[in-house]
Formats: sequence, C-alpha cells, structure tokens
Amino acid sequence: MSHTVRETRLPGWTVAVMVLLVILVILMGGAIALLWSQIQVEIRRQVLGKNELSALGVLHSLYIAETKFQASCYADSDKDGVGDYGTLEQLLNLDGMGKAPALSDTTLGAGEKNGYVFTVVVTQQKGDTKPAYRVLADPLSPGRTGYLRYYLDESGIIRYTADGTLPTVSSTPVEQGR
Repeated sequence: MSHTVRETRLPGWTVAVMVLLVILVILMGGAIALLWSQIQVEIRRQVLGKNELSALGVLHSLYIAETKFQASCYADSDKDGVGDYGTLEQLLNLDGMGKAPALSDTTLGAGEKNGYVFTVVVTQQKGDTKPAYRVLADPLSPGRTGYLRYYLDESGIIRYTADGTLPTVSSTPVEQGR
C-alpha cells in the first residue's frame, strides 16, 4: 500500500495576505511595546511629581514648625530670651518626654517621607552668631523617587537644584524655577 502525498499550493494572493498579516502583527507588537514604555515613563513622572510636591509640603511645614519653635523659646542655649531653632527630634518631641504635641509631621521621625530624606541642621545663638537652621531634602533614590534636591533656611525661601549638586542659599528659588 502506498501513500501518495499531495502538494497543496496556496494561491499567490493568500501567501501575500499571510505575509502582510505577519508584518502587521510584528508592527502592532512594536507599537504596543512603545506605547507601554511611554505609559511607564508617564507613570514615573507622575510619581516623581507627587514625591516632589510632597517634599515641598514637608519643607513648608518644617518652616512653620521652626518659626513656632523659636518664637516659643522651647530651646534657648544662651538664656537671652531669643529662642533657638529645633532639630527634627526637638520639633517632634517638644518636652523631651513625648507628652507635648509635635510641631512637625510625626511620620518624619526617621527623617524620611514619600521618597525624600530630610536633614535639619541647627546653629545655636552664640555671641554674634544668630540662631539659624537649614533643611536639606534629598531623593531617597535619585532618579527613582525624585530628581530635585531642596534647601530651606529661616528665610522661608525653598531653593532647589536639578543637576544633582547640593542646593545652597544661592540656588534657584522654587517660585522662580517651577
């Protein structure tokens, strides 16, 4: 018993249609991958924007807390009646026993919030040196949780850098650049 194998040929237009369908599927796959990539970039921008807005809100809150802390003389290193500014720990624990309400957001206890790390440096009044403070806000993971670095001092002006350098009193004020 012999088997006969038949060769089946598709008409030319069918082959052309199949080739076009394959090309179309490949192009659609590429378009979907590109679209997905753009969606991910937009999501990242929105997350970064939220983190940066949150950091600005925290800095504004810290400015208010520092102003209240100094005006209330919670700390007065030279006992002259002019209050010093408070460290982050002091702003969160006014009486040292945790019984007085905090002046700052208690979620800042570890110095971190919404992808940013906050560092408060205080200069106490001594002689001609006036009390001062500065707050630095840095992305916890630069490029992933934020791009901008922020600086705040007793002037209340929030400044930033976008190039990764340390922001200072001479950096661009947020109002002018954002």
